[in-house]
Amino acid sequence: MKHYMKQNKLLFSLTVITSAAGSLGYVGIALLLQRLLDIAVTKNAGEFADMVLFSLGYFVLLGAFLYLQALFCKKIIYKIMRQMRLDVFQGVLNRDFAEFGRKKTADYISAIVNDVKIVEDSFLIPFFEVVQYGIIFASSLGLMIYFDLLVTLCALACIAVLFLVPGLIGRALEKRQTVFSQELSDFTAVLKDILFGFEIIKSYSMQAYILSKFTR
Repeated sequence: MKHYMKQNKLLFSLTVITSAAGSLGYVGIALLLQRLLDIAVTKNAGEFADMVLFSLGYFVLLGAFLYLQALFCKKIIYKIMRQMRLDVFQGVLNRDFAEFGRKKTADYISAIVNDVKIVEDSFLIPFFEVVQYGIIFASSLGLMIYFDLLVTLCALACIAVLFLVPGLIGRALEKRQTVFSQELSDFTAVLKDILFGFEIIKSYSMQAYILSKFTR
């Protein structure tokens, strides 16, 4: 995966930068609201009006960063998926007859379509979400420490428990992911055989049998 990210250094950097800016902007909203409440309590109309105008500009700028972050994220995921599918397809074409015949056609279709999609859903999208939420967490943690250290320590203890549970079941999930990929390949093979035999199915009125086989 590092290979594909290096091929798209500029787009990857822009995605991370806009994600960082948007994440910090989310945290800044809390400070902004706190400042607005403080000014409202003092009933300083002039300062409150200035703060409202500043807030409007802040939200416009934040919206722009969030839009760019979503745009760059979609673009880099599209480019990496396209390059990855091309590399897998080229790998299939570079095989000789003996190597190609060792696997079913459905396995190659599954690798190009399904397995690459799994990489997108299981790695790329979560990776950018980790970047975004990691920055939000780090900046929020800094604010919490600034306001109240004891409450921060209690919150960290609870978060540690939440992270410990997924770590314990991570290996089991990995094994299930491998099984899922193989079952998806088998399903693709069955579906391919059924569709290729459509004329035979209709000629011999085998719809009920094929439907029962498909729903197993």
